[in-house]
Amino acid sequence: MNRTRISFLVFLGTGLFLLSVAFLFSLFSHAGETYKVVVVLEANPGSYVNFVWTVVLYGILPLVASLVFLIVAHIKEKETLSEGFGNWLFLLVGIFCVLLGFLGVFGSCDAYVKAINYAHRWFISGIDGSLLAIYLTYGFYSVLWMITGLFLVVAYASRARELRGGS
Repeated sequence: MNRTRISFLVFLGTGLFLLSVAFLFSLFSHAGETYKVVVVLEANPGSYVNFVWTVVLYGILPLVASLVFLIVAHIKEKETLSEGFGNWLFLLVGIFCVLLGFLGVFGSCDAYVKAINYAHRWFISGIDGSLLAIYLTYGFYSVLWMITGLFLVVAYASRARELRGGS
């Protein structure tokens, strides 16, 4: 194996490992029930920073790191003429990531509306901005999932087209 092929495999493996870690963290990095978020923010309005940091540290950082490693692997693959991203598994993982991001965007919008409704129903004021910061962070995290998935789908499609001999 030449050196470029080994570096491609290292970047690809690291990117996929970080993507799986990001997925596992996504199972645990949610705000919880919307009424609990409202109650916590009512008791301590400054605690929204904890919610945001949880998403940034356990969601956004691993996902961005995996995306960077996958992009570098895609660039290295152009040099090695391998069939790494031409594998249909990348297409399936990409579609899964897009769907996960799509559901996350709608889930964060729905949770934000529910939280605002709870706050207004219980006459809690002063936490609207905190709720917006929390759920915008979750929405951004979901958009990153969609971007990662779209990258994997596009990388698969471009690689599959090159392997078939198209331009």
